[in-house]
Amino acid sequence: MVLVHGIHHLGIDEPRLVNFARAAASNGFSVLTPEIAALADYHVDAASIETIGESAVWMCRQRGTGPVTIVGVSFAGGLSLLAARDPRYAPNIRALLLMGAYDNLARVARFLATSQVELPDGRTEPYTAHDYGAAVFVYSQLEQFFASGDRAVAHDALRDWLWEKPDAAQALFPQLSPAGRDTMEILVNRQIERLRPKLLAAIQADDSQMSALSPEGKLGALRVPVFLLHGSTDNIIPSTETLWLEREIPKQYLRDALITPAFSHVDPDKHAVWRDELRLVDFLARVLRNAN
Repeated sequence: MVLVHGIHHLGIDEPRLVNFARAAASNGFSVLTPEIAALADYHVDAASIETIGESAVWMCRQRGTGPVTIVGVSFAGGLSLLAARDPRYAPNIRALLLMGAYDNLARVARFLATSQVELPDGRTEPYTAHDYGAAVFVYSQLEQFFASGDRAVAHDALRDWLWEKPDAAQALFPQLSPAGRDTMEILVNRQIERLRPKLLAAIQADDSQMSALSPEGKLGALRVPVFLLHGSTDNIIPSTETLWLEREIPKQYLRDALITPAFSHVDPDKHAVWRDELRLVDFLARVLRNAN
């Protein structure tokens, strides 16, 4: 099994990922957790697709037991799909388990900016996005939000804030220009609506790059079985992205899809009812049977 972390500065040391890996290993799986440098630095990039694919190839060669299952968490889910469609890597992949994955990166970014989800039937619905997501987007697009003289300080301040070091972040604010400091204050005070026009403009300006990093429209040649799992209360990558993926993935390779209140983004929901917990256990059991 290749277990790929999402956007988090701890990378492979993120406690939930470590717990998942240890649980799988204790049940007989060989588990590789590759460090995805860009995701650990809150970026989604093309190099990560190659790292995921090459990790599957390396694991197959090391173990000599056939193709591996890739578990892609959060933003790594969409990147794992793009790796699995690549003929260089597909023969080494037995199946994909995608947890909270995206189909269209720009659509997710628009959700984070507007708190509106876009459904496959053309409707939009209000759903409050986590302000963390907008801060991640700004961090990855600093040139769109800060003057050149502010970018180095803004990078460090926003990085510290995302790393849950608010005191260290705010200590850097005096080094920013008035405009740069205002932008940082908006982000740390969670006033995302004040940045919405700039966010939407930046999303539009970066549309071609985000399209290149999105599974949407690129899965016709996919030949790897896929299991989709999404928390119904996910406010970073909304569960509507799984509805889009269900339309994108060739029917013969979509093994199962579950949108469940049993967890949110990647965290279990401690208040889930037992029926939802059982459905989740049954879903994961099917994944593990396929992996074996």
